[in-house]
Amino acid sequence: MESDLTPQQALAAAERAGAAPYVDYPPTPAWYFPAVGVWAAAMVLAVGELADRPLVFVPVLIALAVAEGVFIGWYRRYRVTMPSMRHVPREIARAMVGFGVGAVIVIVVIAGVVAATNSFIAAAVTFLAVTAGLIVYEHRYATAARAASERMA
Repeated sequence: MESDLTPQQALAAAERAGAAPYVDYPPTPAWYFPAVGVWAAAMVLAVGELADRPLVFVPVLIALAVAEGVFIGWYRRYRVTMPSMRHVPREIARAMVGFGVGAVIVIVVIAGVVAATNSFIAAAVTFLAVTAGLIVYEHRYATAARAASERMA
């Protein structure tokens, strides 16, 4: 069977197919945002309160790393695919850059809170900042995915 697509139509179809992993995805579960906030806060507490006790610190750090690995494995199965970070639709690339900038800001703020107060306050700030930051990013990503879908329709 022969195709009647023009080169422009074929290119547009290829662009839509390449963008599918970025724009066609299941909803992020509501528990994800606070769970990552708790994980990040636990990391801050582990480093701040346990780093000088390696017999406790190392197992806690390993447990946190295993929890992250289990989550990533689950998330890959949940999404069915994990898109690479190459050839991202431009709308989504902007959201991802914003995420990177926001992550750096959150890290700097948390480091400042650790230096000025203690790891318990820093853990609370971490929980709030990470949870809120992920919610904002999720909203911006969804908006970018809709814009990319509309542009390629």
